[in-house]
Amino acid sequence: ILLMKVDVEGFELNVLQSAPNLFKENRIHHLIFEYTAWWTDRSSQKDLIMFVEKSLLARKIYALDRTGSSVYG
Repeated sequence: ILLMKVDVEGFELNVLQSAPNLFKENRIHHLIFEYTAWWTDRSSQKDLIMFVEKSLLARKIYALDRTGSSVYG
């Protein structure tokens, strides 16, 4: 899988928790998901970035600034 896009309205952590072996086996190369902790109080959103870094072993994470055209890496 070259690119996996997850858009499940705040339940990204639930989806990604079912796929760590796919990432460990390098079967998924890139992941795109919407991280919207700035407007939601769902606890899963608060743990999402840490899960992607620690459990999925993300090498790079980029975030688009919602108020401008900046990309943070």
